[in-house]
Amino acid sequence: RDNPWITSVLPVYWQARKLSDITYFRDFFRDDAISHYRLEIAPDDLQTMNNSLPDGFMNVLYYDKVFVLAKFIDNGRVYDVRVRYRGDNAVHWNAKKRSYLVKFKANDKFQGMTELSFIIPDDRNFAIEDFNNYRARKFGLHVPSSGFANLDVNGMGRALYFTMEGWSREMLDKWGFGPDAILYGDADRPELS
Repeated sequence: RDNPWITSVLPVYWQARKLSDITYFRDFFRDDAISHYRLEIAPDDLQTMNNSLPDGFMNVLYYDKVFVLAKFIDNGRVYDVRVRYRGDNAVHWNAKKRSYLVKFKANDKFQGMTELSFIIPDDRNFAIEDFNNYRARKFGLHVPSSGFANLDVNGMGRALYFTMEGWSREMLDKWGFGPDAILYGDADRPELS
């Protein structure tokens, strides 16, 4: 960093390193095995979501979370959903690729889920989180469904996301717990902790 000549050459070096990626060019034309979903949000509703975001891009928190109506499409099946930006801090929504929370109707669940989060992989140690969920399942522990999926929002092209089922009553029912299950204890009722 002290040498300006090296600092000026570094971007060229970083780009040159990418030349080896040419070996993956053929994969550009292949379909991948990861699920591909589409999310269609009306322009006015998308503007409503954007208007709910706080001003500024750093050191701000997102409190005014607004759901809008949208269409979620999986292999031609269309779900009427509610969607909003996901996450409290700007890393989830200060760039072109944003995190989303999709809520399905209770009578029209998606793979048994009523909530599905699409999280930008940059925000989480996504490989570690999915691997830890895999290990937890091997030990017989209950974890939310998670994985990876491509999401196309309003025809803007595929983007890879880490997906996770939202904590909900339906998830507890799927695990065989009753509707009054307390998983982590209750401060007001220490006999349940």
